[in-house]
Amino acid sequence: MNISAYQIRNVLRTYRKQLKHRMTVPHDDMDPMQLLSTSVDISIEARRRQVLSQFSAELIAQVAPSAQKSDAAK
Repeated sequence: MNISAYQIRNVLRTYRKQLKHRMTVPHDDMDPMQLLSTSVDISIEARRRQVLSQFSAELIAQVAPSAQKSDAAK
């Protein structure tokens, strides 16, 4: 079964239109302030994960060279 580039393009175009429509049309079941707070909560969580990831990388970078030096001395 072959899927042509034309079919993929149509699916992507339809998907993009649906996303735009969802972003511009306000949700009737949610309060606008609730929508804003939801996006802020996601941003805070993403920032927390980023900080933890950076901290882990720095910690590993500091520990790894000292572990390699002590292994070389043995």
